[in-house]
Amino acid sequence: EPELALIALLSLLAHARNPVGQPFVQLRLQLWSRELRRIVGTLREPLVVSRAVDGRDSPYQSPLLSFADDQPPKDMKQVRLPLVQCRECRGTAWLTRMEQGSVADQQIEPDLQKTYDAFFKHHAETCLLLPWDGSRTHPPKTDHFRRTAALNYSGDCKACQADNSSLVRVTRPHMLKEVTQGGVNRVVHEHDCPYCNAQSALVVFGARAASLSAVAIHQLFSSRDNDDRKLLTFSDSVQDAAHRSGFFAARTWHNNVRMALTQLFDAHTGPMPLLAVPDRFEAFWLADQGHSGRLALPAYLREFMPPDKRFRSDFEQFEQTGLVTDPKPLLQLIRERMLWQALEDLCWRAQVGRSLQRIGVAAISWPVAPMQRAAAAWCQEVDNELGYQMAARQAEKFFLGLMQHLVFQGSVGLKALSLYRHKAGRVFLLNKLGFTPPLGPKNPRPRFPGVKGGESLDSLVPKQGNSWVGNWLTCLNPDQLVDRKQQELVLAAALDALCTVGLLQQDTTESGITLWMLVPEQLHIVTDLQAVQCPGHRVLHVPGDMADLWLETPRLSASHPDQHYEKVLPVSETLFRNLYKRGEIHRVIAHEHTGLLSAGERIRVEDSFIKGKKPWEYNLLSATPTLEMGIDIGDLSSVLLCSVPPAQANYLQRIGRGGRRDGNSFVLTLANGRPHDLVFYADPSRMLDTPVEPPAVFLKARHV
Repeated sequence: EPELALIALLSLLAHARNPVGQPFVQLRLQLWSRELRRIVGTLREPLVVSRAVDGRDSPYQSPLLSFADDQPPKDMKQVRLPLVQCRECRGTAWLTRMEQGSVADQQIEPDLQKTYDAFFKHHAETCLLLPWDGSRTHPPKTDHFRRTAALNYSGDCKACQADNSSLVRVTRPHMLKEVTQGGVNRVVHEHDCPYCNAQSALVVFGARAASLSAVAIHQLFSSRDNDDRKLLTFSDSVQDAAHRSGFFAARTWHNNVRMALTQLFDAHTGPMPLLAVPDRFEAFWLADQGHSGRLALPAYLREFMPPDKRFRSDFEQFEQTGLVTDPKPLLQLIRERMLWQALEDLCWRAQVGRSLQRIGVAAISWPVAPMQRAAAAWCQEVDNELGYQMAARQAEKFFLGLMQHLVFQGSVGLKALSLYRHKAGRVFLLNKLGFTPPLGPKNPRPRFPGVKGGESLDSLVPKQGNSWVGNWLTCLNPDQLVDRKQQELVLAAALDALCTVGLLQQDTTESGITLWMLVPEQLHIVTDLQAVQCPGHRVLHVPGDMADLWLETPRLSASHPDQHYEKVLPVSETLFRNLYKRGEIHRVIAHEHTGLLSAGERIRVEDSFIKGKKPWEYNLLSATPTLEMGIDIGDLSSVLLCSVPPAQANYLQRIGRGGRRDGNSFVLTLANGRPHDLVFYADPSRMLDTPVEPPAVFLKARHV
């Protein structure tokens, strides 16, 4: 393995010193990366190949991916379209825009920007195209086929004269719905997944430079091999530098909290009561107030104070002076916020991003025996009183999925949310609690099942369409016919049965709507997990003692009764799972460094970054070209270029800031999706090796 030999050689060179302790050589590691922007896929029919996907052979071939900014081959005749992907099941589709009308007259919109605008505005002309195969079971929202043509102008198509052999068969799902906005009825394109029906789950495939930078910064600061946790980032505009300083600090804080919670859960023996998380977290991490944790009070406050609460006067005083007059309010805030963050990662945001649930670190558990008793009692009750029949084994699976769904909805009966429930889940009330992050109407938040719907209430039987619980009941008992009123009574009886055994409890809103919520004392956090798999879909991480119960159970999305969990697998050792378990917590405290800072503020920021040794000092500066030269920024080992600099001189000045500590430096350059950056990304040597051109001055200029 020659790459290992090269790494070993570079490691030796990095540590080599001459007799007086100076570096033997100056070693600079330069990494160039490109933002995943405007990713497109070739529109084509699946090719019949034998390929293993999730442990089984599949006849489908993924579309060829490329960057829209890159010119396609001259002989390429296929259309390239943007891609969207479901963040739940990973189902992928082509994205385009089509005018409303007959199928024969519709044409694909080739302009990517118009397509993106239509998607983000939920325009009715937004269109998804799915790969077609005659033997494939089509998604439930799909019931007809559309055809579109490749770029072949020798046929008879009305738009491009393509002949029939050049046509590409695709499936177009129905994704339109009528909504009322501002008292006006309009038709919009919904972003629900056509494969698994996950709500608002479709996202544009790719990642922008800021998100990729935040991931790199977090791994850089959490690495145990990094002994110089300071970073200088460069942007080309004041606005970008100011925005990125806050973005980097906020994004990396969430991952730091995930690492802290992961290491707390791993150190605990057996299930941890959910309501014990705040006190256990403080006892595990704080070495003050009678605790023997890992961090002194200043470091504890520095690491875990939420970035959206740093405006508090007592915390601002701590940041400026290091003094904490009364730590109790700040400690109470952190305790409450850590419980919220744990619930967010294990409940209502469990299936989003790199949450603890999704990567298999921890999950919410509940007693199984009471749930099984409730299922047996419910079977008899609905059969005797409502004439609804379901096998006992299917009833247990129905209750299993129902409990897991309530967990993922965040339907936990916390006392702090009593007013929130009383007002039917008005979002602004969460922002008044004092410890929650800022939340808007479209942010994920705790939701509760109710007899009727509300802002954060999900009706058991909505006026239009079906609810998740209704679809779940149909998946478990597809042959039993039931009208809407009977279905409401059957579902309410199931929730009441769980109340009888103490797993749920009822509450009532101010308008008299009955809702149900999980009893928090019955919930525990466990780390002994297994993965249950439905072939072709993302695994679901569940408590190990429940894994066998999920076999032959329909997928939790309730999208199709024939899609079952068929295998129990061990949890995969992924990059972020290992990082959360073994990473070192070190918060990114960022500040902008631009020409808009006053002289006094600029000196304060620079002194904090260069000389600061206290926990609250800055360790990341988001700078503009003001820091390229003329200012001594001190010893530094890492530099991040958020875009390719304008010229070679700028590049050399910026990367030259690193390596002054011990002769070793790491430079990460992120090429944005603009022509200037892409030219140098295609050939970095033009930036690395080209001689610097001296600046020229026109001596006859009037000002000269």
